[in-house]
Amino acid sequence: MTRTRPLERVTASDPFLLLWEDYGWPTDIGGVAFLDGTDLLDAGGTVPIDKVRRHLEPKLSSVPRSRQVLHQPPLGRGWPLWVDAPSFDLAEHVRVRPLPEPADEDQLLRVAAALAAFGALLDPSADTPSPPARSWSPSPAPTPAQLLRDNIVRRRSELGRALAGLAHPRATIRLARQVLPAWREVLSEAPAPSTSLKVPVSADRRFLVIRAELGTARQVARSHDAKVNDVLLTVVAAGLRELLGSRGEDVRGLVSNVPGPPTPLFLAGARVLEMFPPMPTMGNLTLVVGALSYAGQLTITASVDAQHRADAGTFTQGVRAALDHLTRTLARAVS
Repeated sequence: MTRTRPLERVTASDPFLLLWEDYGWPTDIGGVAFLDGTDLLDAGGTVPIDKVRRHLEPKLSSVPRSRQVLHQPPLGRGWPLWVDAPSFDLAEHVRVRPLPEPADEDQLLRVAAALAAFGALLDPSADTPSPPARSWSPSPAPTPAQLLRDNIVRRRSELGRALAGLAHPRATIRLARQVLPAWREVLSEAPAPSTSLKVPVSADRRFLVIRAELGTARQVARSHDAKVNDVLLTVVAAGLRELLGSRGEDVRGLVSNVPGPPTPLFLAGARVLEMFPPMPTMGNLTLVVGALSYAGQLTITASVDAQHRADAGTFTQGVRAALDHLTRTLARAVS
């Protein structure tokens, strides 16, 4: 008897992200990596893209979502769900994109603004063999009857949980009291001040990258009985103060910090020299900051709305100045 695979509905928070896509604001979060081309480029200095694809294809089974698309059911059939794409061609996703002159880091970051990647496709060492290739064929999309049945089961389950709460009022009241302080804090928080960073964004973004030594950031944190995240918030606040101060405004921002792999990773035998996290800009967030630690390096990425990037370099200058100041302060303390 064939076992039916359960339907993968989106979670409650996913529609919020999908909403921004309707306005033309991409919300995908990927990663950009610089590779050592010594063991990757062929004799002519070009990327043997077919070799790279052959190396990656067996790994796709570890990232099922890479071959799926989001399906929106008709009204009454429940929330959107992930289904297998009718067809999948790796060549459409793994390609060589030549950079225009001068082919520098700025040009690369412009191209990277439209790209994403799956970390599970990287290797822990240069000689990691690819797993055996598995044949893949798309599973059929669920029928309207299956969607309706699944939706009824889910709604019935939700109703059952609601009735269970009514049947045990003491437990329900106790749970409500536990979450009440958090909701009170959210509802009573004053709105953020209006700044030039809070304006509607366009569909285009640009990336700015700041690099630091992770070991130094850790030493600075320990010297102040703090954590690396505290160091990150300090230097980002300095960058925002520099940027908004030049505009005569107050400081406010959004920062995301992601711990990355502590040891080097490889792609088709080529070592990943560094990685950084491009963050999405959406709504009225014209500047979003992400940080990623990888193999001893802390990389800070500023994602800036393309229409509001004229003086974004002032932010990165402020961050670098704060990092240099903390490093000098640490050196004086050690000596």
